[in-house]
Amino acid sequence: IRTAMMTSLGGRTLPFFEQLATDADFRTQPHAASWFIELARSLGSEANAAFGLSALKVVVTSDLTLATRSAILSAIGEGLKRRGSSIAKLLVESKADDATKTLVTNFFQASVATAVNADKPTGDRIAAVRILSLSDFATASESLAGLLLPQIDPQLQIASANSLGQLDGADVPKLLLAGWRSHSPAVRREVVDALLRAGTRVGSLLDAVQSGTVQRGDIERDKKDLLVNHPNSETRDRAKKLLAADIDANRAKVIADYQPVLGMTGDAARGKMVFQQKCSVCHQVAGIGHAVGQN
Repeated sequence: IRTAMMTSLGGRTLPFFEQLATDADFRTQPHAASWFIELARSLGSEANAAFGLSALKVVVTSDLTLATRSAILSAIGEGLKRRGSSIAKLLVESKADDATKTLVTNFFQASVATAVNADKPTGDRIAAVRILSLSDFATASESLAGLLLPQIDPQLQIASANSLGQLDGADVPKLLLAGWRSHSPAVRREVVDALLRAGTRVGSLLDAVQSGTVQRGDIERDKKDLLVNHPNSETRDRAKKLLAADIDANRAKVIADYQPVLGMTGDAARGKMVFQQKCSVCHQVAGIGHAVGQN
């Protein structure tokens, strides 16, 4: 039904979006967020920048929940990306006035304040962090980097690594890798993903491997495969020199090497201790650990 309605809107997408955003009854419906996201993505991808700007104004001025505003802003960002644009470019393309630019700046600054406020609910902090992925490096980088510390909630660390990786700044790789030794496996995975997303940052990851900051064993097998099969020949050759020795192509041999473990007698007490030491950072069983990864 939603798809049919979306295609029938024609040039009425913006007024429909604005009407729904102010409809108190609609906003409480469980399907409201998905509607907002579809409409916002469509408006962001419009060649006429005025549509995207109007959707952005709704985000920064409405009293929708922070999580909903975060989701809408991400959808606008996706739409803008489809046509090679961004929030910063949108403000220029649409010739936004100073008042609108101030609203957007204040919105991002308020998101920084929420993200770093330990007294705020974790859900609101994560929503604010996701909003900051569409901000600029100068506004968000320092705060996001500060949320990668091990004492921060694991889910907030992961969201911060993801958002920091989406910012446009030459120092992003440096900030992502600065606390590598103290990063949990889940955060390390997010950092590696962030560096692999941008071709210009892959070299920073390989530099870290070469210097010993990142150990070869710290990078998961599938990420190593991506590196040694990278489409850029220079990157591919360098990755093979650094990582090839750590990749055993004979998977059957690896499985056979571990096969004897299946015949061992289990020790639940020792297993619990190992789980607490090695796994509980990202996984939770019987109330022990953190429910970040799948169990």
